[in-house]
Amino acid sequence: MSNHGSPRPAEPPEPEAKPDVNSENPVLNIKVKDQMEAEKFFKIKQKTKLGKVFDAYCDRNALQRTAVRFLLDGQRIQDTDTPDNLQMEDGDMVDAVLEQIGGADIEETKPGAEVPVHINIKVKDQAGREVLFKIKKSTLLKKVMSAFCERQEVDPKAVRFLYDGTRLQDNDTPEGLEMEDEDCIEVFAEQLGGAADDIAGAEPQRLMIIVKDTHGETVQFRCKNTTILDKLTKAYCDQRNRQPGMLKFYTQDGKRLTPGATPESLDLEDGGVIDAFEEQLGGR
Repeated sequence: MSNHGSPRPAEPPEPEAKPDVNSENPVLNIKVKDQMEAEKFFKIKQKTKLGKVFDAYCDRNALQRTAVRFLLDGQRIQDTDTPDNLQMEDGDMVDAVLEQIGGADIEETKPGAEVPVHINIKVKDQAGREVLFKIKKSTLLKKVMSAFCERQEVDPKAVRFLYDGTRLQDNDTPEGLEMEDEDCIEVFAEQLGGAADDIAGAEPQRLMIIVKDTHGETVQFRCKNTTILDKLTKAYCDQRNRQPGMLKFYTQDGKRLTPGATPESLDLEDGGVIDAFEEQLGGR
């Protein structure tokens, strides 16, 4: 008998290499930074259209999609652009800039014509929050006020806008008011009440009423002592983007506000505080 060893078993064939999808379309981290230096982070693939990122950014920040433009290295990004075709790298930053207001009054610059002057205007509410607008000096400030109310989801009738202590009118312009770059417009809650609240005889007293939430944040309202406080609580809910039934209101001595209550009926004085609480759901 021959002394040959047993034949070696055949080695199994190597599995076919599968294409690495991630190597062809890797995932990147993208930062989007606004004009207040606040950053949002997004994780997307190289071939994802950046319009999806911009939609998500505007949704998160409650912004109109058409009110913001997005820049990479100073160049405007189109919705159809992708990180791949823009040669973006992991950690790259996109700048979110508020769109200029007053598109209808932007004219084509002709040779020899004076270039329109744009200025940045800040609009600040009573909580200290600021929104920045870039507009032409000839733009009606009504456009700024409307854009602010739309962005903040506030009823325009519930607020007033002041510049240097004077109430702004719809036909005012930065040029007419001699406003300069970085000037600030202040937003206040509108005084509530009106002719219907006047009572024959004594002049109704005007008060400042403060509404405070459970986090200690306050909103101030000016109203008459005869004003029905339902108007005030409705204006508060509108500003906070809450349904009236989701909050309950109490004076600091424990009286719950009921329909038809007034500062006078609740013995509220100037500077009086009303506490706003979340309504408990469910129950017995």
